[in-house]
Amino acid sequence: MGDKEGEDDDGPSILERLLSVGKRCLGVIAKGSPPEPCDEVRVYLRQLGITQKHLLDLYSVFHYLAQAEDEEALLTTVHVISSDTLALLVEERRKYVMRLLRCILKLGDCQEEATWDKFLWVLLRFCSLNRVELAQALFLCILKIRDSTTYHYIRAAELQEFFGVYKKCPVKAFDTSEINFDLLPLRRYYASDFAELLMRFNILLHPILHLQQSLQAKLPGLDFWDNCTGNVSFCRKITFDFFLMETGRIFLRGEPPFRETCDMLCPDALGAIPMNQDQWILRTWVAKSANGLAQLHVWGEQASPEVMELRRIAREEEEERERIRLEKKKIEDEQAIEKLAEVQASGISLSKDRAGSKPPSEEGMDDPEAQRKKKEAEMEKLRLEAEAKKRAAEPQLDLAALTRTAAVLDETYAAPVDALPPSWMKQCTIAPAIQVRGPDPPVPRPLKEPPRNDNRTVTDRDLLKQARLEGDKTKSKEAGSASSSKPSPEKLGATAMGKSVTFHQ
Repeated sequence: MGDKEGEDDDGPSILERLLSVGKRCLGVIAKGSPPEPCDEVRVYLRQLGITQKHLLDLYSVFHYLAQAEDEEALLTTVHVISSDTLALLVEERRKYVMRLLRCILKLGDCQEEATWDKFLWVLLRFCSLNRVELAQALFLCILKIRDSTTYHYIRAAELQEFFGVYKKCPVKAFDTSEINFDLLPLRRYYASDFAELLMRFNILLHPILHLQQSLQAKLPGLDFWDNCTGNVSFCRKITFDFFLMETGRIFLRGEPPFRETCDMLCPDALGAIPMNQDQWILRTWVAKSANGLAQLHVWGEQASPEVMELRRIAREEEEERERIRLEKKKIEDEQAIEKLAEVQASGISLSKDRAGSKPPSEEGMDDPEAQRKKKEAEMEKLRLEAEAKKRAAEPQLDLAALTRTAAVLDETYAAPVDALPPSWMKQCTIAPAIQVRGPDPPVPRPLKEPPRNDNRTVTDRDLLKQARLEGDKTKSKEAGSASSSKPSPEKLGATAMGKSVTFHQ
């Protein structure tokens, strides 16, 4: 009887399950329309491009969170939910981002409960942030979590303690074991310095980025945010009032932009030359227990993300080789045990007292040097086989054909590949200006002024004026012909001289 009672207490009965399913179906049918948002939220939804369909999807998520608080309750219209249930929106790696979610809700003044308006305002504002704005939001979260006495900068020791939680994290994207803030040159990080640090070392931004992507997948979906062009065309400055609906402050010139300095990223991208050694020593002498930092590059002695990636790959390869070695050793031990069992079953004795001479194969088994050489030969054989498989897997390239193709390749409109910034700046890459290549255009011909065509009505006065001008031209011609027919004095003198000469002759 006791066993039967224990079996009955393990779970709900069939009747309770049917009632639960019936309540859920009835809740879906009886669910009302979403409440009307306030004016501020309605304006913001219009700026984001949220349609009525998207609003229904958002309310379905809101209703699901309210139903999760009490599964047996029958809810039609929901106005308020508990802030603790918002953690259900993060399905994967929840424990690594929970404190960030609580801090965002605290900045939005809904740390205990969230109304429908605050739910839309706070979470949609957070989902609309870009990477630089996310870095500023993480800056505020660290100040809130650490309960720092300063609100405009974070100390390097506080960053080391905050990100120390993610060291040796099983999630590789969150593992910050390769980053040591004591090897970085700055002791204080203002908002602009912190944003530059996170843009260069992206692994520090991954936790809050994962939180944003998890919320975007539910509110209302990743497709919406991928196609959303954004309501602003600049990088906003994230302040403590950014997630509040009622701030009591009005920006007369709109939301203030974020002032970026690029004091660290610009020298890192362009390849800075170490200089001003005195200032470097004055800034970094307290690092490494007052031993100072070498001026290797702009980030001090901290390894770059590219070097960190190479280290990670080398570490994974070493772990893979160790795993293969242990597996081979295990297989060899199992084979040795099986062979020993077969020998004992066949009744062959391996002791030296009972057998005066040993076969060559058994003598080799007792010699440790022979066993070591045999294992080395097997390992070398396996290594050669692995290299042969790797070469076979690589694509075979016809270098001669590639050379001929490259020789006749038309590069007139080719993109400027070699002139692009480093690969880590792909989020903000600026390519050189487009150059128009080809033959020079011909010299433009001077344009002639077309003949004027006056479409003016001719009156009697115009005809009279034209006749007067023609008469003046005729009189001037007659006067010119009369003057040309009358001989000049020079011609008369020449004629007289000619006659006299003729007379004398």
